[in-house]
Amino acid sequence: MGVMSAIVPESDLFIVNRFEKEEKKPVKIRKEVERSAPQAEINVLGQTVSEGVMNVENFLDQAVVNGLEEVKVIHGVGTGKLRAGIWEYLRKNKNVKEFRSGRYGEGEKGVTIITLK
Repeated sequence: MGVMSAIVPESDLFIVNRFEKEEKKPVKIRKEVERSAPQAEINVLGQTVSEGVMNVENFLDQAVVNGLEEVKVIHGVGTGKLRAGIWEYLRKNKNVKEFRSGRYGEGEKGVTIITLK
């Protein structure tokens, strides 16, 4: 036992074969993934233009996969750079039918409403 010693009766001792292979049975692991309801809006407030556009792109991909018809992007008013970058991306996206600024009660110029194909 290394530097330790112990006094035990001989009847308690047995030989262990360290090199004996144990048969390992394959373990099947099944993980159920909870699917949440598809989100109809994304908040990109405070993000840079590149971060915001990348997050909106991923969000729109998920919206299309989930069959959503209309989604909302919350980008805020600020300097307008984030909104302009997102709109530039939306003009090129094949899945976007149309987009517009929010109306009164929807967030006005701080949000973009997107209709998907």
